[in-house]
Amino acid sequence: YLRGSANSVEPNFLDSDIDREVKQICKIINAFYGWDHNSCEVLLTQDGDVHPIDFANAYPDSSLVSLHYYFPDLVKNTVRWLLFVVCTDRKKKTFGHDWEAYFDILDRAKNEELSYHQKLDLYEDLADLHYSTREFSIFYEKALGPKFEQACYDFFASNEFQEIIEEEVSRYFKIPAEIPAKIEQYKKLHSIWLDHQSG
Repeated sequence: YLRGSANSVEPNFLDSDIDREVKQICKIINAFYGWDHNSCEVLLTQDGDVHPIDFANAYPDSSLVSLHYYFPDLVKNTVRWLLFVVCTDRKKKTFGHDWEAYFDILDRAKNEELSYHQKLDLYEDLADLHYSTREFSIFYEKALGPKFEQACYDFFASNEFQEIIEEEVSRYFKIPAEIPAKIEQYKKLHSIWLDHQSG
């Protein structure tokens, strides 16, 4: 997360190459271990090096209070994935079923002196097979698409979701005098998300 000088949150702060690398790392780690829901944290050095640091969460923190601006995207992505799993009768694969293929890439990288990013690209191909990325994209376009996005936006822009924010924030913070300001803070973060979605 990055807080900007003008906003409480600054999304899309990574340049395109680093953004791609972070997403590759997250996808590869989760595919390797067969996880469908997990958080993957990374540290970014001033030189632009990406280091995964916390990616083995049996119960990743997915609360509104922790994710604030990013919470609606978690919900949307989870619903997309679960609909795909149910509608395509997707079965969970055996743990470690494709590890040999990952180790083959490691051997190939040593023999052919592949760069780090070349290895990532090859690992990502395996991860895309694991997650049926192509099939998922086709499913999303045909079965969900703009109508799904609009329905999600309408829900997150609703009074009902404002009440959810109030309830979650009130439950989390324990000092009564602080709660009104915290509610306003989280509503402001959410309003930034709504603005970015409609803009």
